[in-house]
Amino acid sequence: MKMLKLAGIGMLCASAGLTSAPALAQAAEEQDGARSNAIMETITTTSRKRAVAEIAQDVPLSSTPFSAAKIDAIAAVDMIDMGRLVPGARFENHGNSPGYALFFVRGAGMGASVPSFDPAVGIFVDGVFMGQQSQSVIDTFDLEAVEILRGPQGTLFGRNVTGGAVVARTRRPTDELNIRGKVGYGSGDRLDLAFSISGPVVEGKMNAKLAAQYRDTGDYVYDNATDRKVGGAETIIVRPAIAFTPSDNFEITIMGEYFHLGGDPQPTVSLSSVGLGTTGGLNHPDGRGFFETWHDNATPVPHFVDNTRWRISGEMIWDLDHGVITAITGYADLNHAFGGDFDGSPLAYIFSTQTYLDQNQFSQEVRYASSFSEVFDFTVGFYYFTQDVYYGGQRYQGGLIGALPGHPGNEIGAGIPLVAGTDHDQWSIFLQGNVNISDRFVLTLGGRYTEEKKATYVHIVNFGNCVSAGTFNTNPRDFSCSGGLDIDDSHTGKSFTPKVGVEFNLTDDAILYASWTRGNRTGGFNYRISDGELSLYRPAFFDDEQVGAYEIGLKSDWFDNRLRVNMAA
Repeated sequence: MKMLKLAGIGMLCASAGLTSAPALAQAAEEQDGARSNAIMETITTTSRKRAVAEIAQDVPLSSTPFSAAKIDAIAAVDMIDMGRLVPGARFENHGNSPGYALFFVRGAGMGASVPSFDPAVGIFVDGVFMGQQSQSVIDTFDLEAVEILRGPQGTLFGRNVTGGAVVARTRRPTDELNIRGKVGYGSGDRLDLAFSISGPVVEGKMNAKLAAQYRDTGDYVYDNATDRKVGGAETIIVRPAIAFTPSDNFEITIMGEYFHLGGDPQPTVSLSSVGLGTTGGLNHPDGRGFFETWHDNATPVPHFVDNTRWRISGEMIWDLDHGVITAITGYADLNHAFGGDFDGSPLAYIFSTQTYLDQNQFSQEVRYASSFSEVFDFTVGFYYFTQDVYYGGQRYQGGLIGALPGHPGNEIGAGIPLVAGTDHDQWSIFLQGNVNISDRFVLTLGGRYTEEKKATYVHIVNFGNCVSAGTFNTNPRDFSCSGGLDIDDSHTGKSFTPKVGVEFNLTDDAILYASWTRGNRTGGFNYRISDGELSLYRPAFFDDEQVGAYEIGLKSDWFDNRLRVNMAA
């Protein structure tokens, strides 16, 4: 795909870190300005949530940072592209629906799209944790920086980071007029349009930004059943932001996002070795090409994706003489509807599915990071998260056809539809401190205490106490469940996730570090179960997961910053 980028009035930010404020980034760069040169990029980070941003190369933990300049240099479109350049990580789109992502770091991750399974790699956008996997594919156009932290990261980032954390920061409003644009066109009628404008509204007091993007991936697979091309999806993203600076030491930034992805799910093409044209064969009966498929002919299944989310967050930074208070508030709402035929054959209901997800979440973090001592500093904070989840799904597989006689209204004779939901609340307190025992030796101690509760209900339609309306096209919200709940249970988890670390500065450009840390992923209930599990003790329940990690690593620059060697085991 060819891409044309337009840089207009003002200066483009070629390198920016994961900083809480421009002043913090500047302070960190002044600490070690000699290490910034044209060959080896210097990136600042606030991944340890300290009062002053740090040079990423000086932080004693295993991470891969991406500045705006690096994201642009690798032509990354989204998080998936960046994941390919991260050692020990695997980021992939889920095979079912665009917008769902599979993130694995150090072998820990979540491969299912069931919303009752918490991710093992936490996604944080502007300091706000994204509670569902379908919120995790973040576009890079308006990103200022991304840092991938290998896990566990339970002490500072909390639950569901046993594999690690992906910390993304969108561009903040600038105090000078800044216009950016991007136009791209590719094969299959691929079209990308992006634009942002940022600048002052009230000189020295208020800055604002508006970024927008449109993408059409184009249809690239021919569907023999409907006589049209499929596979394309359209994405619209709008990100406004406004920053208030009432005084030199106080800043409030309010950020919003509207995201919509609509079109086709990822097409499935049959690769069966069954002979062409034979009864039951899954290949294309007329021997057409690889980029062709069949959607069910007898009763076409819904074949679509409609993913809409919006979020708003606020970040308040109050720089005191002795430390920095940071408060981050976030609210997000997600609606994800999806239907697809996954067998790629002209046979009806060999493997088809339809799901609906409705989720909203609220989170609040307040922390204080000290700066009154050169010998000892600490970060202490409180975090609260709550989400409501509603999920409906239908799943049809060939082995179940005709297996359910006696269920009125189930005219196609197959299905494992379900309706489920969770009321989820969690709070935690955390503390991490660093003691400079000498000029070269630093000790880090920290811990986080968490309590959370998941109250879950599940209706198993056509197996349990619910009966579907009879056709695959029925919206899961229309299922009749007058027979009561099949599962009505709750789980309360309590965990403590500590960290102990040591850092030894071998030279001004090389550090050796070691640490032990723990992460926790709270248990819950699997929405997608069968009737055979209802007789078990606490059906669908799974317990907490704990991951502990011992790590030793080296970060070093050599030959006047011409060679960088980072290692971790």
